[in-house]
Amino acid sequence: MAIEKTILFPLAFLFLAGLLFFERKSVTKGILFTKPVVSLLFVVTALVQEPLSSGYFSAILVALILSLIGDVCLIFMKSRKMFLAGLLSFLAGHVAYVAAFSSYARIGIGTWTALCFFSFIGVIVYRWLRPNLGTMKIPVVAYILI
Repeated sequence: MAIEKTILFPLAFLFLAGLLFFERKSVTKGILFTKPVVSLLFVVTALVQEPLSSGYFSAILVALILSLIGDVCLIFMKSRKMFLAGLLSFLAGHVAYVAAFSSYARIGIGTWTALCFFSFIGVIVYRWLRPNLGTMKIPVVAYILI
């Protein structure tokens, strides 16, 4: 198990460097090769950890897998269907993260302060994006809310 853990960081660093290079050069084939691997390494990293609890672990694993799917879909973001699929996949992944984290969270003043702060930021982002959203208003609002 230790060998897998020690190889993950260098491997992730290598593929992330490749992804950043291919993104900068707009090389779609390179992005297609590196981006899913980087996302898959998040899933693998979760799998080699000792889970805190089965419910928390399962929710995090589902969220990471949905994020992997979202990353792959967004490679093809010029396609409206793929963009929407990626957005929905990330949305579902964020719901899974909320489920996982809320299983350990203690609601207090910090939680409410953060909720107010991020709600304010969400309103600003939505107002900035709104003129260009067209038919994507509802999915974007749902994503911001989550």
